Amino acid sequence: MTGARRSLLRTFLAPVVIACVVAFGLISALLGDGVWDQASWVALAIPLVVLVFYVSSRIARRPRTRRAPHAFICTSQSESE
Repeated sequence: MTGARRSLLRTFLAPVVIACVVAFGLISALLGDGVWDQASWVALAIPLVVLVFYVSSRIARRPRTRRAPHAFICTSQSESE
């Protein structure tokens, strides 16, 4: 069962950490001004930074293949009758 636990922990660790950071950001935005506002901005920007990082790394890893241009085919109802 340790393999299953490790797999479960590995699967859900990052989303749980991101959810905790977002919760901290939302609570700090409600608590006050000044440092709390700055903490909330930083905490709420972290998920966006993570998203941009993973999307850009996925795009960079995608193999570049040459594709043929798609032909736009338009059929009207009068042609099909």
